[in-house]
Amino acid sequence: MRNNKGSNIFLVFVVLCFAGCLQTRSNLRGQPSTATPINPQQQKAAEEVIKKQDTDSEFRQLYGRIETVEKQVADVKESEHIKALENRILQMETEMNLLRATVSELNAKAKKEALMVSSDELAAKKQVAKSPLFDATKYFNDKKWEDAILAYEDYRKKNPKGPEYPEATLKIGLCFQNMGLKDDAKVFFKEVVEKYPKSKEADSAKSKLKKL
Repeated sequence: MRNNKGSNIFLVFVVLCFAGCLQTRSNLRGQPSTATPINPQQQKAAEEVIKKQDTDSEFRQLYGRIETVEKQVADVKESEHIKALENRILQMETEMNLLRATVSELNAKAKKEALMVSSDELAAKKQVAKSPLFDATKYFNDKKWEDAILAYEDYRKKNPKGPEYPEATLKIGLCFQNMGLKDDAKVFFKEVVEKYPKSKEADSAKSKLKKL
């Protein structure tokens, strides 16, 4: 009998606990229940817990949305930055191509001018080389007066009617003048004036005679 009685009491306790649990969940969800109502303070506390849980859930959702938007903004900014860099690179490449073209034009112009100068110098050298007074002129410019006199005189002997005869005669007079031999210089200056009175060499010879 005692065992049966104890079993019955335990069964009643289990049933009451189960009923209490059902009542609590029903009240938390806001649904009507056929069980015995719970204490108002307990219900208020349960509602605050649920409210807090819902608020936390909403905050988590908002934070998730904020993170998503921030990531999208960062992606857009990064994309715009990359695009700006690409545009700048294209601009720099265009400027570099223009500079290369300018440098190429300047190099081509410089080479062309160098070739022209070389051609002119070569032509001048050839012209001087062809001159029968080349050696004599070189001696005269180097102030080798005696060598210059011999070279000019050699030309005069070989070309008594040559076009450079007045120049050769005048230069011989200048060589003697630079050597301090004024009388010898006068002889050749006078010869230029007498034989070639209308030449430019005659004008120079006249000027030198006045100073001697």
